[in-house]
Amino acid sequence: MSTGENSNLPLVHLEPLSEEYIDQLIAWRALSETQDHQPISPISREQFLSFVDRRKSVDLKTLTDNEYIFIIIDDRTGSPVGWMTLEIISQRHGLARLGYSIDP
Repeated sequence: MSTGENSNLPLVHLEPLSEEYIDQLIAWRALSETQDHQPISPISREQFLSFVDRRKSVDLKTLTDNEYIFIIIDDRTGSPVGWMTLEIISQRHGLARLGYSIDP
């Protein structure tokens, strides 16, 4: 498949969760579509702010916490379209769990 064939596909990038996206993340997590596919406990805005504060910088080579949340951004519109969670199980053994949700 050549690059031209994929030109209509959206391109995305990841940004670490920041205060700017917390309200959107809370709204996504509350959607029935999201709840139908994964057991998500409610987390308050203050809890997310604390989470963000503890993870001011994300250096994937030296992860020290066990969970990171990234916002998926559509490069065409600059809009958030979902989120991804990275859970480090064993850095020593290179084991992690990856989950994601896309806004319906």
